[in-house]
Amino acid sequence: MAEGNRSTEGRILGSHYTVTFTPEVLLWLNSDNGKKHHRKVFFKKLENLLQDIYQFGRPVRGHAKTISTVETPVFTFRLENDQGIRVLFDYATHDGYIDLWILAV
Repeated sequence: MAEGNRSTEGRILGSHYTVTFTPEVLLWLNSDNGKKHHRKVFFKKLENLLQDIYQFGRPVRGHAKTISTVETPVFTFRLENDQGIRVLFDYATHDGYIDLWILAV
């Protein structure tokens, strides 16, 4: 993610991807509750997730869960196993470009 540029709308723009954060995620990233260690792990996992989607066309390290009221799959990954912090995300690919939406922490 080092080559990505931050925009003012809560996005990271890369050469072959866009990562968009909801206001809830931005609040967590900028708050005291989001520990420095968790933020480092968060961005490392995002790098791994983008790499998986770029190589395999889908997230290999995330789990798909279905929301029962709308029956739409949403993907999750954990920051740490013992902390129980989960990140909800969704993605789309088109012409080799990845759109990744981080929905909640």
